[in-house]
Amino acid sequence: MIQDIRNWSFDDYTRVVVYTDRKISYAVRELPADPKNGKPPRIYLDFEHARLAPELRKELAINDGLLRRARIAQFDRDTARLVLDVQRIARYHVVPFSGPPRIVIDVYGSDRKVQVPGPVVRKAPPTGEDPVGALLGGGGSSVPVAKTAPPKARKKVIVIDAGHGGKDPGAIGYKGVYEKNIVLAVANRVAEQLRRRGHRVIQTRDKDVFLTLEERTVIANRERADLFVSIHANSARNPAAHGIETYHLARATDKRSREVAARENASGGGDSDMDALEELLGALRLSNKLNVSSTVARFVQNNLKLLLAPRYRDTYRDLGVKGAPFYVLVGTDMAAILVELGFVTHPKESKLLQTSRYRDYLATGIVKGIEEYLKKLPKVPI
Repeated sequence: MIQDIRNWSFDDYTRVVVYTDRKISYAVRELPADPKNGKPPRIYLDFEHARLAPELRKELAINDGLLRRARIAQFDRDTARLVLDVQRIARYHVVPFSGPPRIVIDVYGSDRKVQVPGPVVRKAPPTGEDPVGALLGGGGSSVPVAKTAPPKARKKVIVIDAGHGGKDPGAIGYKGVYEKNIVLAVANRVAEQLRRRGHRVIQTRDKDVFLTLEERTVIANRERADLFVSIHANSARNPAAHGIETYHLARATDKRSREVAARENASGGGDSDMDALEELLGALRLSNKLNVSSTVARFVQNNLKLLLAPRYRDTYRDLGVKGAPFYVLVGTDMAAILVELGFVTHPKESKLLQTSRYRDYLATGIVKGIEEYLKKLPKVPI
């Protein structure tokens, strides 16, 4: 049953979502313009073994410069057809998802290029420097923070996404700790530190509220962000599992990476179609975005290691940089990474994740990684 159709429109980007009552098969096709009959170019989806709910709106007037309208009808006894009348598009992709079951269609007006950073030069923090104190502007730093005039360049937009929230607690760990609370505390620190450094920061949530995965990516695309950072905490059946890892969008690096992505994709109570997501990665023209995202992931993971390894030798474990088909990363139109801060199911790591000082170090490592990436980007004149 096709239950509902919704759309979101922004500059150069439109999202149409078709909600169904269960997982559904579909085919995507295109039709060229037909000037003789006054018909524009069209994209249409045929949903197999599908009927329309009686209360379903049969047509959405969009008229946002990319799509004129979306209309759906019962094509034959077993097929429902959704038609998108096109005004101007450069590319689009279709992603099936569940929890709730839905088909997400993203349409773009241009092939936006993700900026590639320059050469990487790694440096360890100066001896005696307290990076947390320096970034927070508090005591404990023996190295003064230089105040520099902002460069005459467009401010980069960074979207910080605290995973889960509201009715979705995320992973439930040692002694009942909720992932949603840990990641929100760290995400708020990351946002605060970045703002202190003069960056423009958008948070998908700064309190305990529920957002769907597509709402999070809509925020990032609407703001035309330069970087999207989603913050999560891990879990495992084995209580000995622990460590920090950073992900970029790719086919799953290994079985466990696929399991982590499947768990995060199930945000809100459903199961993602992992096979469909991996097939989508092969079809999308994402090579530039994927390469840049893996670079950002390395910067963040390395800076977390520089801060935490010497201070928490008994607990810290570097799980490295990995690729996996995270739905929240597929939907973004910019460099995007997902950070797993540690395992809430590991007794020692879970206790650390609940301490203010450790959260400060985590936030600082992420901020330093982000800034390392931004410093390598070419400056864009005003």
